This record gives sequence, C-alpha cells and structure tokens, in this order.
Amino acid sequence: MVGREVPDPQMKARIVHGVMLGATIAVPTILATVRIMAGSTGTEHPARILAVIAPAAAGLAVVVSLILRGRLRSQPASAGRDAWWTANLGTAVALWSLAEGTGLLAGVAYFLTGNLPATLLAFAIAILLLLMHAPSRLGE
Repeated sequence: MVGREVPDPQMKARIVHGVMLGATIAVPTILATVRIMAGSTGTEHPARILAVIAPAAAGLAVVVSLILRGRLRSQPASAGRDAWWTANLGTAVALWSLAEGTGLLAGVAYFLTGNLPATLLAFAIAILLLLMHAPSRLGE
C-alpha cells in the first residue's frame, strides 16, 4: 500500500454509510427473493410474533435515533469537517447501525412470516433513518 493516501474522516464516514445502506437494501431483498422463489405459503406460529416485533423495533429505532442525534456535537465555525467527523464518527456509526439492524430484522421477519405490510413498514423506516442520517446531513 505504498503511495496510497489515507481517506479523510468524512470520506470514511461516507464509505461506512454507503456499505450499511447497501447491506440494508441487499439482505432483505435477497431474503424476500428466496422466500418468493421457494413458494413458501405457510407461516409458522412462533415466527408470527416477528410481524409485531419488526414494526415495534422500527418505532424504537426512531426514538433512539432522535436521542443519539442529539448527542452529536455541533460543529464550531473554526473547526473543519474532518475535526467534526473525528469527534462524532462513533455516534454516527451507532445511528447507522441502529437503522441497519432494523432493516435486517425486517428482512428476516418477512422471510419467516411472509407478512409484507408489517415488515415493509419496518424496512421503509430503516431506509428513511439511513437517508435522514446520511453523512452529508449530519453536522448541519
């Protein structure tokens, strides 16, 4: 790795966020495709609770993300974006992980239950949280 530049903190944040957004979309999509292609029609009784847990977890994720968003330090005019990202990257990754986990739970819930409305709600909330907390929108 001779001659390679180390990415700045803001670029690192964009990379991490992009990977998490991609995984949040890809994994549930793959699970839904497998379920549809397998032709599964039945819902196992123990898995039905996931149709309730997924939207509830999404609601909890919204509340926790609002709390975490409040913990992000504001950017002083004298400090640059790199300094802000160095100080806040951990909190930002926690925000993104919360949303990603909600999206993955939605994918698993649909795979196991086939309940599209409940799991689609949780999935949509997860994607919206990731978009609301995109690196370009944090620190404003």
